[in-house]
Amino acid sequence: MSYAESTSSTTSSTEATTEIATATTSTKTTPTVTKTNETNEAKPETTESPSTVNECAILKEIFSNSTNYEWYQNIDNCCSKLPEFTCNDKEKIQIINLNSVPLNIEFPQKLGELTSLVQIHLSNTGLSGSIPNNIYKLSNLEVLELNDNHLNGAISNDIGNLKKLKTLNLKNNTIEGEVPESLFKIETLENVDLSNNKVKGNIPEMKNALKTCSFESTDLCTVKKLDCAASLKICENTSSSTTTIIIVIIGVIILILLLLGICCMCKRNKNSESRDVANVNSSEEKLKRSTSSKSSSSSSSKSSKASSKASKNSKHDKSFVLLDIPEEVKSSFVDELIDTNPALISPYLTLREEPYLKTDRSSRSSVSSDSTI
Repeated sequence: MSYAESTSSTTSSTEATTEIATATTSTKTTPTVTKTNETNEAKPETTESPSTVNECAILKEIFSNSTNYEWYQNIDNCCSKLPEFTCNDKEKIQIINLNSVPLNIEFPQKLGELTSLVQIHLSNTGLSGSIPNNIYKLSNLEVLELNDNHLNGAISNDIGNLKKLKTLNLKNNTIEGEVPESLFKIETLENVDLSNNKVKGNIPEMKNALKTCSFESTDLCTVKKLDCAASLKICENTSSSTTTIIIVIIGVIILILLLLGICCMCKRNKNSESRDVANVNSSEEKLKRSTSSKSSSSSSSKSSKASSKASKNSKHDKSFVLLDIPEEVKSSFVDELIDTNPALISPYLTLREEPYLKTDRSSRSSVSSDSTI
């Protein structure tokens, strides 16, 4: 074999080997390309974050009555095309800034589902209703501006859960009730404005002083003077006021007891006086009876004395009278006979009473009848 033939055969074998290698390579890479295409086709489904879509959908639902605004037209891409909403690198909504946009809606509870919120700016937007409790679960919230709206209800004690809160602006609303002390125990709190609300309560002594604050047209008071609100009144000492109330109550009770005692004494005095009057009356009656009995006894005694006197007088006043003595007896010896032996002429004598004795008897009979009556 010549050199040329050997060269040509070698070249042909090389080409054949190359063709085989190429064919083998092509057969091996074909499935790889197919897999790559499949991966590329499935990639759009995995690259879009479901959480981002959900948060933008939440915003779309919250502001569904604001379709006339330009920002609402692109709300599906809220994290990329809208300056009203700011998201983090994970496309989580952190800032909502719609100040002075007339939303005129009730405070949306779904805002509490945007757990990455750091700032909420919804002042002068026509919000109404009360602040929902799930807002107080936003642990990353630093700014809450809801001033110049129509909010009502009370501030929940759960506001103390906002451990990172720096600014709270609720002025010019109709919020009422007591402001919980848990708000002022947030160590990061710097700016508070609760003016022109119907709130009341005590602002306790805070660990960190506020930079700015306003509590005008409220019933709030402070335990310790605030540099940011020097005109805010100082709270009265509750313990001293409680002590004063207790003292007043005790004084009233003592006064009532004294009045009751005085009334009882007055009743007793009246009863004793009435008894005394009754005793006096009874004694007077007894005295009258005794005097009458005495008078009657005296009159009876007088009458008895008079009768005895009359009887005595009658005894002394009695005299013998000569009645129808025969003439033969009437002689000179009659006088001597009467003096010496009156028994001889006693059959001829009778007892005669003088006229005044009859008068004494009639008086005695009248006196005895009066005593009998």
